[in-house]
Formats: sequence, C-alpha cells, structure tokens
Amino acid sequence: GKEELVKKNTEKYVHPEIGFSFEYPKELNVESFKESDGGETIVFQKQGDHPDWLPEQKTGFQIFVIPFDDEGKGLTTERILQDLPSAVIEEPTEIILGDGTRAILFWSNSPQIGKTREVWFISSFYLFEVTTYAHLDSWLAQIMTTWNFNTF
Repeated sequence: GKEELVKKNTEKYVHPEIGFSFEYPKELNVESFKESDGGETIVFQKQGDHPDWLPEQKTGFQIFVIPFDDEGKGLTTERILQDLPSAVIEEPTEIILGDGTRAILFWSNSPQIGKTREVWFISSFYLFEVTTYAHLDSWLAQIMTTWNFNTF
C-alpha cells in the first residue's frame, strides 16, 4: 500500500536527548549544530543541493530547538511577537502534529532564503521552530504528521 511506499523512502530520525522522532525522506543529509544558548539546529538538506541555487531549487528543512519553560501557557502568535518583535508571522493557523501536540503554522521571511513556511510548538520544556522553503509547504506537512514525542 501507499503506507509501505512512504516507509521505504524514509528514514526515522530520533533525537538522542529530547526523545522526539519523525520520518524524513532518505535523500536528505542530516547535520546537527549546538548553539551557544543551549539550543541546537538540525538541518535536513537534499544531497547535491548547491548553496548558490535559488530556494525553489532546493529541498530541505531545519529544526531549531531551545530549552523553554512556558509555565503551561502554550504558544500563541502574541507570545512569539512578545519574545521576537521583529518576527514576520503571516496567516497563522493552529495545527495538530502526529502525536497530538498543538502547533502554530505560518508564513514568514528569512533574510537568507526569502519566504518560508514555519511550524512552531512547545513540548517537553523545549521550543521547536521548524522552517522550510515556501514551495515545500505540503511536503513539510507530510513529515510533521509523523512527528512523535517520548520515543524512548
């Protein structure tokens, strides 16, 4: 069935410390960078993509994750703008990830790549910011449906 086809072309990513996982296309390379503030950036980029290519020629996404105590308030557009007044948030929509986690989906802009599609959410005392190129909106949505916490 279709399910098997998807599984055949994907790998499972499991974060070693935070314990979240999801399926991603096998054609992507994965690199992880520790940030100075306790955060981490995990980059998934198609093998062979060239840095000089236009965004619409590239395939990939990144996850920025940082420790975050929201005191149970949850993530809202207002909350993001309170912490990041310069953030561009267009057409915010609440969505539910594969494991029931509530997230905010919106369009934004990145100085490096232009228009982006973003999914932000809080779980396990971490803030997650998932970013992809605007043209990969539905592609990222499929990946996010496989998202799962507590995979240990």
